Amino acid sequence: MRYSESFPHINGAVPKAARALLNLDGVTTYQEIYGVRHPLAAYNISIAHVSRRILKTLDALTEAHAASQSAQTNHEVWKESLLEATDHMLDSLMEHMDDCGGIIRSFFPDAESKQYRDVYDKYKRSVEPYRKYIGNIVNYIKHNQGRLRLISVKWPAGVCIGYYVEGPDGEGILGPAPSIHKPSNTAFSYNRDIPFHLCNVFSVGARLATALHSINKRIVSPQPGSAGPETNLTKVLRRASELKRDYLFDEVNKDVPLIRLHGDGLEIEYPSAKKAVSPPNGSRISGSFEGDGVSRSFRLPYMAPSGGTR
Repeated sequence: MRYSESFPHINGAVPKAARALLNLDGVTTYQEIYGVRHPLAAYNISIAHVSRRILKTLDALTEAHAASQSAQTNHEVWKESLLEATDHMLDSLMEHMDDCGGIIRSFFPDAESKQYRDVYDKYKRSVEPYRKYIGNIVNYIKHNQGRLRLISVKWPAGVCIGYYVEGPDGEGILGPAPSIHKPSNTAFSYNRDIPFHLCNVFSVGARLATALHSINKRIVSPQPGSAGPETNLTKVLRRASELKRDYLFDEVNKDVPLIRLHGDGLEIEYPSAKKAVSPPNGSRISGSFEGDGVSRSFRLPYMAPSGGTR
């Protein structure tokens, strides 16, 4: 989903929905009818949850990069930490999509009314590309016994760490799930994935703000300010801006999500005109499998299948 916004100070970088929900003076809400939180409270706890989960993933990714440089590190420990953090991050992003949709309902006394359905359906269509993307991943893991696996690509000057959703292909070979990874036999680099999700969180917030404005024209998003303490969202944005644009092989053909600091200011844009680079020829691909007692053939992303358990 396309999104672009500049913030004069990173501490004021919050989604438009957060700014709109701060300006509800004189606007009636009906959260009590549905037994849910006030719309601003609901958005605040949702975006805080997403921020914590992404921050945990960034922390685990930092450990993974340090481990990749040390032969003394217990690789299983950092792998488990990073996979668990990634799983929680993806869940929180899906929950955030549900939270944002639920916020709209709190502005209507009757969730069966035509006005509510019209506003909600228009909002749902506007965020469908990202909701479908994250929903496919989370639902596959939940309902198809999908598992997250790590992959790293190393070369003398660097390393690119990523993950993929493991599942069987049409021949029963375990590897990147064909319904998730398109093109097939690929993976997601954290260098692209984390900025991508952050750009979409802000994009969804902008679309939610538009929906709220259509309900009541008094609900507007003021221009972002510079005041405010550092929050987990601020930390996440700052650290995401430091990620390199070293992507996995196929990802250089995808749109680049941009989170860029310039002085104290911040720019968020997707898609951007920036370019990414792929690992050089001769890079070493590594990963691991976990046996299930039945499967005998596995495929790492970007590699041909191999027989036998590992």
